Amino acid sequence: MESKDGARETISEESTVITKNEWTFFNPAQKFNRDISIEVVKECFKDRASIRVLDAMSATGLRGIRYLKEIGNSIVYLNDISQSSVDTIRSNVLLNGIEDAEYFGSDLQGIKESGNARANVVKSDCNVLMTSLPCFFDVIDIDPFGSCSEYIDSALRAIRHKGILCLTATDKGVLCSNERKCLIKYSTSIMKGMGMNEVPLRTIVSLVSRQASKFDCSVEPVMSLSIDFYVRIFLRIVRRNPRSVVERNSHVLMCVCHNLAEIRNGQREIDNRCSNCSRRMRLCGPFWNGPLHDVKVVQGVLGGMNGGNKRLLGILRYLEQEIPTMFYYEIPRLCSLLGISTIKQSRLMHALANMGYQVSYTHSELNAIKTNAPIASINKVLILSGAGDQERMEELGVEFNGNEGVKALESIEFFKGLLKSGMGPLPLPRKH
Repeated sequence: MESKDGARETISEESTVITKNEWTFFNPAQKFNRDISIEVVKECFKDRASIRVLDAMSATGLRGIRYLKEIGNSIVYLNDISQSSVDTIRSNVLLNGIEDAEYFGSDLQGIKESGNARANVVKSDCNVLMTSLPCFFDVIDIDPFGSCSEYIDSALRAIRHKGILCLTATDKGVLCSNERKCLIKYSTSIMKGMGMNEVPLRTIVSLVSRQASKFDCSVEPVMSLSIDFYVRIFLRIVRRNPRSVVERNSHVLMCVCHNLAEIRNGQREIDNRCSNCSRRMRLCGPFWNGPLHDVKVVQGVLGGMNGGNKRLLGILRYLEQEIPTMFYYEIPRLCSLLGISTIKQSRLMHALANMGYQVSYTHSELNAIKTNAPIASINKVLILSGAGDQERMEELGVEFNGNEGVKALESIEFFKGLLKSGMGPLPLPRKH
């Protein structure tokens, strides 16, 4: 929300106010990003007396000041490489009535020796800052313009055992469909058009897990979200069990018919002929093959909500019911490949669940499902539904309604109309 205080223009978000000028970068589309970050950090460290939070690219200080004001046990380090941004941060800290503040400039050694003021403003390249403070922060929040890949190594050095690494990537187009750039930036081979909004999540978690293993660390996904034009991922970094990276990353054979075949590390024999359509499949990956969310944390955040933020509530409910299978199936795409009219999502879910398969919605795509059913079974259901052959349906035991588990999912209010904000990225402001 924007307002004028005399000659000064301000922007307010929740209880935080920042000044607005021509070089202020503020994107209201990222409010959800900040909202969910507050809730995840609050839930993960609710039993800790104090935590150190690094807002690595603070810009105006909005995100870091919200951490300070909304998480009572936080000590926040607001960093930016730009002197004008640092001046703005200092001004906004005072504007929000935070007097327990310290300014370090580029004195990184002084941070280690400080008395831990609640707000600590730093001017540094974030990679230099993180590399200079090994195992120092409980939370590192990295929210760049573009890719997060170049900051991961430094962040892994600076994060403490069981700390939370919060990553944003706004180059979702690269992660979804630019096969060459994705390989260059994230060391993963993708296939355009396959599970587009989940591929970025499994790509980034895989990359971080592989980088973490070099530091004798492993990762535990807390929440992984594909929202609007960006992805937001929360990872718990555990300073042990680096060998888990072998079991938790896989390559996947992908086919244009949307068949998938997971290839585990160490698997000796690989047949790249598609079992569904007999075409040659394409080897993609590596991808994270485990769960993308910690359901206990999701439920903990849900339990602490008062229901006011309907968009956040709905997306958390999506995460709570998502099954951990790799990728999802877009119903219109499958029907188009089969040359039939699109069927209702609920009919497909009931039929597959009645056949004994797991099914769920996905927050990544409204008209898609996640399931452990093979593509042959999915196609069979789609073809039978399109043909309307009741006798054949009964003969094969396919029922398109009556599954209690799916009925329970259908009864949940997901606020589907709020899943997408309709807002996109903004250009960076003029440099000051």
